[in-house]
Amino acid sequence: MRGTLRHLIDIGVGYLSLNRGVPTLSGGESQRVKMARQLDCDLRDLVYILDEPTVGLHPRDIDHLIAMLRRLRDHGNSVLVVEYDPAVIRAADWIVDIGPRAGDGGGELVFCGRLDDLLRADTATSRSLNDRVATPSRNRRTFVDTFRIENATSNNLRNLTVRIPKGVLTCVTGVAGSGKNLLVAELVDTLRRR
Repeated sequence: MRGTLRHLIDIGVGYLSLNRGVPTLSGGESQRVKMARQLDCDLRDLVYILDEPTVGLHPRDIDHLIAMLRRLRDHGNSVLVVEYDPAVIRAADWIVDIGPRAGDGGGELVFCGRLDDLLRADTATSRSLNDRVATPSRNRRTFVDTFRIENATSNNLRNLTVRIPKGVLTCVTGVAGSGKNLLVAELVDTLRRR
């Protein structure tokens, strides 16, 4: 129990009380509580999917969140994060950028690769990251295998095919309404069918 409480404090939800009901938690709080419980789990080869876990998180706690995401990854798991936060995007081993516009104009794969290559690309995400101070370069974890999504077609996704690496921290990013969540939902459906 002490380990889990330490993880909850480290991830920025130490203010929660034990009598707080789960339905009262925000989406980000709920995800962070679940993540803190998983850190001491011995299971491997799991796929963790988090949807904007930085929402409502104080900027000083984002580094703690990134450290926990990396710990989940380093335990032999795949971690997919749908996120806008530049620090989380910069921490990713692999980045999938969806865009370029919202709604019917979105759903297009505009970039898929490592941070260094994204910073040289011409996407809304790369322009945003290049406007900020760069973080120190870290060795990125390499991958061997991938999850393959073929011909994803839902709402604004039109026959999108993408490979998402296994066993690394992958960030799915892009403008609002571009199809990020739909793409990840397609991955979940693909995994369920297997």
